[in-house]
Amino acid sequence: MTTVCSFDGKQRNCSLELTTYGDVLSGLRLTASLTFNDADGVPKRAINFGVGWDLPWVPGLSLNGRVITTSSP
Repeated sequence: MTTVCSFDGKQRNCSLELTTYGDVLSGLRLTASLTFNDADGVPKRAINFGVGWDLPWVPGLSLNGRVITTSSP
């Protein structure tokens, strides 16, 4: 065992990320993302979902929300 940090090994990380976003209706936007990882020490998957709504009675103001869930490594 050593206490010296070095970059002398190989590590291969594989992942896949799927993302979609767009306007569902005028003034209503949705985003969604799925991430799958095959690596040591990182979460196996992450899921994100977001929504944005332009308030019709206040020009330039929108409400936004987001939900994020991440699995254990």
